[in-house]
Formats: sequence, C-alpha cells, structure tokens
Amino acid sequence: MKLFIVGSTGPTGLHLVEQALSRGHEVITVVRSPSKMTVKHEKLTVIEGSVLQDTAMVQHMKGCDAVVSAIGGQNGTFNPCTIYTASGAAIVKAMREAGVKRLVVCTAWATKDHPELPLLWRWVFRYTIIRNVLRDMGEFEDYLALDCQDLNITVVRPGILTNGPATGNPPQTEVDKYSVGGAWWIGGMISRADVAAFMLNCLDKSDYDNKSVAII
Repeated sequence: MKLFIVGSTGPTGLHLVEQALSRGHEVITVVRSPSKMTVKHEKLTVIEGSVLQDTAMVQHMKGCDAVVSAIGGQNGTFNPCTIYTASGAAIVKAMREAGVKRLVVCTAWATKDHPELPLLWRWVFRYTIIRNVLRDMGEFEDYLALDCQDLNITVVRPGILTNGPATGNPPQTEVDKYSVGGAWWIGGMISRADVAAFMLNCLDKSDYDNKSVAII
C-alpha cells in the first residue's frame, strides 16, 4: 500500500512509519520539522508542511490507499487543545480532493463520559490532566461520525500509552465503546508500538471498517 501518515514524528507516529516500512508499504508524510524524522528509508518521502493546510497535502496524498493519523495534543489542565478538530477538518478535505477514502485515526479512551469508564479516566483524566485533549478528541470523533460518512473510517481508542516494545499479541478490544470493560480504577495499558501495529492491521481487513474500537 501507499500510505499517507500524519503525526509521524510523535512517539506513536514513529512506530507507525517504521512498522509500515517494515511491512513493505510506501510512506508519505508531511511534517513541520523534517529534521525530527529519524527514520530513513528508500520508500519514505518526507514533505515539509502543515497538516492544518489541506491544499499543501492534496498533491502528495493523490494516489495513496489510506491516511493514518497519530497526531497528538499537548496535555495539561489549562492548555487549550484544538489540534484534532483543526487537523481533522484539513485532512478530510484533502482526502476528498485527492480521492482517498480510507482513514485510520488514533484518539483515546474517555472521549465521552460513560458509566463504564474506570474512575481514573472518568474523574481524573476527563476533568483535569487531559481534559482539553479528550474534549477536542471527542469533537473530532463527532465530526467524523456526522460529517464524513462518505469515508471508511476506523477510530482507534487506546488506554494508557506506554513506551514498551511491541508484544506481537492481539490487544483486547471493545467495538464502539469508550474503554475496555473489566477495569474498575486505573484501566488497561498498551504500548505505542502495539497501537501502531493494530492501526496498520486495520488496513488489512474489514473487521473495523466504519467503527471505533477501544483497545488495551
């Protein structure tokens, strides 16, 4: 496949790039600072630009089979966050102009409040530490669900992210849920490498087409 990856210089995005290339995919990515792209490969094309500018992405997105997003926002109780909604609108507009229909994006647990959420997510994360990030993620997910029905979208919602290695094991999943059941207080964890692997696996099968899926 020919993949257009955004958020590629972040901790999850770098795993996406490395794993996609190791699987034989061709990768194109737009980054603000090309020097931050530590991966070098003959099938990797790095373009300097912004994911907030749809016109800058269209020409490079043409001919791609899918767009994969690992964009991340800045945590903090008082830090505003609009990167998911702003970049999401630009990415979708560019996809439509370029004729790309497949999109896999990474958000998180608890983008909406739900009685089944572990207490740490429901009362600590949602209202303090990453509240603005989760709010923006939730608005982004609403936009995808309500205004992007012409696209085939998978929303991947991981639990607490770690920097551990890829395990090679399939994660626990819950389709169209905001967490994976069975966690009362903290909630499950998953490495960024495993999240990247799961996102790429979604491109190889139709199990999660037009679905959101919580994973740990």
